[in-house]
Amino acid sequence: MDFLDAQGAAESSSESTVKGWKVKATYKPPTPEEMKRKKHSISQTIAAALKRMKDA
Repeated sequence: MDFLDAQGAAESSSESTVKGWKVKATYKPPTPEEMKRKKHSISQTIAAALKRMKDA
């Protein structure tokens, strides 16, 4: 979960060259609601995987 916190820490922008084209990308940090939703989704996925492993 620390990974998600680090990813949403700051707004980021970058410029790079892809196949000769300049590409600018701007990333906005996720809202607290989005972070909560992502953490819940990851928790559910891990719980389901552990349950499958236990039953196998």
